[in-house]
Amino acid sequence: MKPDIQIHLYGSLRDMGKKHDEFTIRTGLKSPTPLVDILKKLKIPFDLVQLAMVNHKAVHMDSTINPGDRIALFPREYPIFADWKDFRSVSKINSPVIQYGAMNFPVRPILEEIETIAGLGFDYLELTMDPPQAHYSILRKDKDRILKALDRCHLGIVCHLPTFVYTADLAESIRKASLSEVLNSLETASELGATKVVLHPSYIGGMGIFVMDTAIKYAFESLSAIVAKADQLRICLCLENMFPRYHMCVEPEDFIEIFKAFPTLRLTLDTGHANIDDPSGQRLFEFIKLFESRLNHIHISDNIGEKDDHLPIGAGNIDFRKIINALKSCGYKETVTFEIFTENRKDLERSRNKFSDMFKEF
Repeated sequence: MKPDIQIHLYGSLRDMGKKHDEFTIRTGLKSPTPLVDILKKLKIPFDLVQLAMVNHKAVHMDSTINPGDRIALFPREYPIFADWKDFRSVSKINSPVIQYGAMNFPVRPILEEIETIAGLGFDYLELTMDPPQAHYSILRKDKDRILKALDRCHLGIVCHLPTFVYTADLAESIRKASLSEVLNSLETASELGATKVVLHPSYIGGMGIFVMDTAIKYAFESLSAIVAKADQLRICLCLENMFPRYHMCVEPEDFIEIFKAFPTLRLTLDTGHANIDDPSGQRLFEFIKLFESRLNHIHISDNIGEKDDHLPIGAGNIDFRKIINALKSCGYKETVTFEIFTENRKDLERSRNKFSDMFKEF
């Protein structure tokens, strides 16, 4: 057995290799040793590593390395695509530090949106999978170009499943068509390498509000199928809180039964939604308090509590310092997407910088 191990560095981690005058580090190893201990010895911060592969197989950071092993280390900004799904250990979207993302506007071509969001300095794209430009059928046709663009721009990806579908509609044909849209979008998200997707709860409208028990039953049936598909694809499914006119998944207690029924389901906390029609200003903090262990994704936007304005931070009445304090208290280190839908895309960058600066203060 060879006493040496080889550590191959990729992307920004190659800066670490410069300390050793090479991108492939060869070092002696006399006995089995945890990978984290090896990285500490070489002064490679393991929180900068999103994927470690030993002998061409992904491993966790606490795995044991044996003499003669070949190690490959990939940095946080390195995209993890669907072809690597079976080898994925951790991803950019499950980084030890908070990752900041922004949404595409699905009226614009997706490749242009990738360039724009990358140019604003975000870590990942939250891909809203809605027509006319981001329907799953279009994304599938352009998959190779999208993956190359994400790679070139060093962007990770989170997907937002279709918004304007009706998976609890009283008409079976509409319900089935809506569910088909969501399931096909889930498969496409997996093909694009997403390990996390956002799902709006079923909208209950029309005559559904007069037969809520029936509408909620349909909503649960659809959700069950979506969760099963996400589990099959090994995708983290994050259900989003909505505002009162949705008639479902508005208050924190609305999620208790849902989370009991679906153990793998996680929460997307939308600050703007939680602030609507909540004079006390406590709904959002109740979400954090009740579902600290389920919170896996956040949407950031501001408003004055009347409608979903998607304003920049500071343009409404949401207390983001208090939100950040609550998130820091529960140790939140997941993804944060900025849903700022003003004409000036620089508002996205400004809001991210404000949020990041406040986060560093606590």
